Amino acid sequence: MTANGLISQALGLQASYFVLKGKSKEIYSIDIDRKPLITAGLSQSSSIILSFAIEIALKGLLKFRFNNFPKIHNLEKLFKKLDENDRTQISKIFKDKTHSDIENCLKRHK
Repeated sequence: MTANGLISQALGLQASYFVLKGKSKEIYSIDIDRKPLITAGLSQSSSIILSFAIEIALKGLLKFRFNNFPKIHNLEKLFKKLDENDRTQISKIFKDKTHSDIENCLKRHK
């Protein structure tokens, strides 16, 4: 399903909610607020994409360093498979760019 299709479905669900809650007898397109739906969709999508990008990057580095990587998806475990020097460098770059700790990010998106 396309992004437009998902948004249309979500808008339909929002309209149904208004009717079921008795907030409205008729739903006009101007009554449906698209911004929260789009914002929530982008937030959820970016979280999924971030997790996948981190996984691919870690597996790529493991393949480069050790010519192999484990067939797992846990970001913390993948990160711990790197040697100490790589973990330190990645942590420093992450801290400089985001002002947060990479360990927290890996736990949140594992």
